[in-house]
Amino acid sequence: MEALVEHKVKLLSEVRDVLTKDLGILESEISMDCDLLKDLGMDSLDLADLVFRLEVRFTIRIKDEDMVDIKTVGDIVEYLENVVKPGS
Repeated sequence: MEALVEHKVKLLSEVRDVLTKDLGILESEISMDCDLLKDLGMDSLDLADLVFRLEVRFTIRIKDEDMVDIKTVGDIVEYLENVVKPGS
């Protein structure tokens, strides 16, 4: 159980890192329930950039149809929990 929590915390940290360093979003604006479009002001190009950067960082492929259900930072973390193995 503790390993799963650590994995989730690590994934959130990685997502925050991409959002702040690569996309210029202030860390103080980022929380698990932040809506990517409404709260963080991202547009479709930002979302495409985010997907690309996450794919590179985690060596995964995020399908377009999977992005339909991703609305918040928490949704990203939850998605990554299902596709990124702990320790990756």
